[in-house]
Amino acid sequence: MADWERIYRDFDPEQPVTEHSEWRVRRPRSPADRVIRLLDLPTGPTRILLTGTVGSGKSTELFRIAEARAGKEFVLFLDLDRHFTRVVGDPAALRKVAPWEVCFLVGVALARAVEERLGEPFPKAFLKDLEDAWRSAARASDTPDPGEFDVAALGKAMLMFASAAPAAIAGSPTAAGVALATSGLLALKEAIGGAKWRLGLGKSKKDLVDQDDELRGMLLVVNRMIAEIQRQHQPVLLVIDGLDRITDLGHARALFVDSQMLSQFECASVVCGPFALRHRPELANVRGFRAVTLVNEPVMDKGDLRQTSDGVEVLQKIFYSRVGDDTTLVEAALLQRLAWCSGGRARDFIRFVRMLAEQVLLDGAQAASAAHVEAVLDEARRLRETGLNTHHIKVLRALAMDSARRMPADAEAWNLLNWDCILPYPNDSEWFCPHPLLLLRLVSTWPTGSDASSTS
Repeated sequence: MADWERIYRDFDPEQPVTEHSEWRVRRPRSPADRVIRLLDLPTGPTRILLTGTVGSGKSTELFRIAEARAGKEFVLFLDLDRHFTRVVGDPAALRKVAPWEVCFLVGVALARAVEERLGEPFPKAFLKDLEDAWRSAARASDTPDPGEFDVAALGKAMLMFASAAPAAIAGSPTAAGVALATSGLLALKEAIGGAKWRLGLGKSKKDLVDQDDELRGMLLVVNRMIAEIQRQHQPVLLVIDGLDRITDLGHARALFVDSQMLSQFECASVVCGPFALRHRPELANVRGFRAVTLVNEPVMDKGDLRQTSDGVEVLQKIFYSRVGDDTTLVEAALLQRLAWCSGGRARDFIRFVRMLAEQVLLDGAQAASAAHVEAVLDEARRLRETGLNTHHIKVLRALAMDSARRMPADAEAWNLLNWDCILPYPNDSEWFCPHPLLLLRLVSTWPTGSDASSTS
């Protein structure tokens, strides 16, 4: 029973792998290793836009990149999703955040990271300039006035990761001691009782464009902060996670197509791009970034969706990386079924394993049975089917019958993709199919007696 309690704890679908590096299974189709090499190019700051479906494991791969670069750059890993959820207390505001607001958040995070990782407060003049830049942009964009605020106090309330440095700013012995004592990335957790974020993030009533003095002023201040770190310390790498939560195409365009602000930091950067751009022609119009994609693991064969593909092995490795070599807990065939039904989405697979642990614990069993697995999949299937109408089912069935697996031209197809009811796969030319959970019953096009339960 203790094994299953540990499995339940270790398989949290909402937590990216930031502490247990041995849990980060290398994925053959991940661009992470290539991005790490690209950051070594001597051709000026490398700027990467990482796109992919929500739940594909982007946060874990971003952390892999950040950790790999921690010995070469001063790395700041900023998780905007967690910041807006846990600190701002308004996760919906992230979906409307403006480029200048992201820029401001980077500045606040840099100041906090330098103080905590290098042991020396950032010069107050920079913080005052950052505060003034916020007020100027807020007035121009008709953002609600938050009243008095303190940039340094706001930074204390942020959650982020930052790397240590081999040398101290201005030769500070305190900073040198911090650098020698630590390595890799350190979580800088938000202070209990820290300053409240009342800045009205995502509440602007007027859009600003890159040519506006207020935006240029904000970017100038943050780039001066970056230059100060790079002058006295080492190159900076910004890793920004969470913008994949933006599903509105118009807002995604405002951040990365109509504006180039986020590609104009004077340092290397790896930014998680909005899902709304992932399958749109607008992605080709993003300037200043090199776009790379993290894809779902192909767990099924394009020619016969009932058959498994090599992505199943990747998910099995994720399981064994966390539980060890014990193959008695779940039979290989049952683990393969969970992998196939996850659609190759790492988050779904991890969620299924946690649900399986719950089923086993409820029964007081020592090992998972086929009945436990089917109970998990039945619950997940019913949830995935929720809200689908007859037209949605028609679109999904037509896709399941299309041997070319092309994205349907139907207007509802984008919604189905956005809801993860249609999943993309990378092997061969990119192809699409209904989520395997929907193939179990609702969208099944197989003859009676030959359904998806025969996957192998």
